[in-house]
Amino acid sequence: MIIALAIMLCFMTQVSAAILLRKTAKPWRSTRYAYPIASILAAAGMRYLMLWVSHAPHPQNILLEDHPAQLQVPPFAVPIIIGVAVLLLCAAHAVLFLYWRSVQWSRGLAEAEREKEIAKAMAEQRAMRMQNETLLEEIRERKRAEANLAAFAFTDPVTGLHNRSYLNERLLTALQRKGIRTYTHRALLYIDLDNFKSANDMLGHIQGDALLKELAKRLRKLVPEEDVVVRLGGDEFAVLLNCTTDAASALRFAHQLLTALEHPVEIAGNSLHLSASIGLCMIDADYTDPEIAVRDADLAMYCAKREGGARVVVFVPEMYTNMLRAIEDRKELKRAIEEEEFVLWYQPLVDMQDGSIYGSEALIRWQHPIKGLLGPYTFIRLAEETGRIIDIGNWVLRKACGDFHKFQEKSLKPLLLSLNVSSKQLELPGYFDLLVRTLEETGMPAHQLQLEITESILMSDPALMGPLLQKIRALGIKIAFDDFGTGYSSLSYIQKFPVDTLKIDQSFVRSLIDSPVNGKIIQLILGMSEALGMSVSVEGVETEFEATTLLRFGCRIAQGFLYSRPVEIETFFSLLKRKSLRPPETIRQPAA
Repeated sequence: MIIALAIMLCFMTQVSAAILLRKTAKPWRSTRYAYPIASILAAAGMRYLMLWVSHAPHPQNILLEDHPAQLQVPPFAVPIIIGVAVLLLCAAHAVLFLYWRSVQWSRGLAEAEREKEIAKAMAEQRAMRMQNETLLEEIRERKRAEANLAAFAFTDPVTGLHNRSYLNERLLTALQRKGIRTYTHRALLYIDLDNFKSANDMLGHIQGDALLKELAKRLRKLVPEEDVVVRLGGDEFAVLLNCTTDAASALRFAHQLLTALEHPVEIAGNSLHLSASIGLCMIDADYTDPEIAVRDADLAMYCAKREGGARVVVFVPEMYTNMLRAIEDRKELKRAIEEEEFVLWYQPLVDMQDGSIYGSEALIRWQHPIKGLLGPYTFIRLAEETGRIIDIGNWVLRKACGDFHKFQEKSLKPLLLSLNVSSKQLELPGYFDLLVRTLEETGMPAHQLQLEITESILMSDPALMGPLLQKIRALGIKIAFDDFGTGYSSLSYIQKFPVDTLKIDQSFVRSLIDSPVNGKIIQLILGMSEALGMSVSVEGVETEFEATTLLRFGCRIAQGFLYSRPVEIETFFSLLKRKSLRPPETIRQPAA
């Protein structure tokens, strides 16, 4: 009973001390000494309690005075009780201390975890903010890059104008919005500079770019802001007119552009005079594809260039039909070359004094499997434009030189073989070697071969043609100037280039009856050629009057229907058997 009271007393003392200390002091600093002090105080209290108990009378002795006696407690019981109490108090103190520390540790862990979560959340928030800022900067940078790329994709780097892609975008937008403004019309101008390649080769590419920039400035100055000016590439430009009132106003504006482009341009100390070919296409409700509008304007420009350039041509649907026909003709021409559908016909060169055959001119024909025999006027121009004239011309050279021996075997005097040569053939780097090789392979005598050239050949590249013609003439081959008198600068060329024969164009011969002036011109040419040591031949002699007049002027060599039309090789063999091709009677008498 006493031990229980002691333990209860110590426990209550410890609890009371813990409660008071929790309310009045910080637990981690105060409980370290409070609980031992409370234990000592409790032990002291127990000591006095035990002393009181040991000397106090037993209740029974108080009530029953007949049996007074003193409660006897062993002397060693007090230390044991105190020790047990102290041990119990220490255990209680340790339990309470560990409980308190565990609570505090749990709270510390919770607070640390909470602080860690808060720090993590703040770090994530900062990271998210930095990530958002980085993402925004990347978006801005991407937008700037896209803007630069779009500007580069739609801008010509040389002139600073818009390019073909931008024109297609604007045309597509305009076609999608058609019908919104029915009171206005749209027109597309396709502009190509004439002879820009020659100017660019003369000035160099740097000055050529400067020339394009100057022309771009002129276009930008003339074209209103609501319209579009683009450079399509090379020397080609386009103008999209968005608010023209009608086709006539668009045509007037196109002529204004043409006039502005023809003004002289000063580049590197050189004054250049350029012209342009312009195709005009009115964009109406029938157009749905931008490429078709550009194609039609291009076709109109191409027609303007074929007509000589320096003009404006308005697109009509027939141009597209002609283009399809030209595409088909190109395919057929390629097939004809591959399958050798061409044949050579020969027209005699006649000595008008006795009517004997002096030589022959080889003229090409196309034996078309469906259309029949076609003359050169139906395909030579197409061959020039497509470059097929090189293959055709080389074939004519080999074929005619191969046939010549057959002619010469049936003739009693040396004959002359005359061939037409294209400028594209002469511009070919290996043409001279090809010519020499052909002469060697066919055994053709060089002094009996004559090459006919036109003024366009001499104008194409005089620096190249002069030395080339000198080398050809050194082989013994004769050079004839075909269609002489029709060019504006023929007289200047005959003194610069080696020429053996002047062929007077048939246009002068056909007007001998009606125009005495042409007779004077022919006499002038004959006198000049005699002074220069050149021979003269005449084309297109069809009447006895023309032949007699030309003989009286002093011209002997001629060709024309009066003597023979171009004929096949077998027919030409029969002509060689005749001593004279002079007709027995006059075909056409002059007017009285």
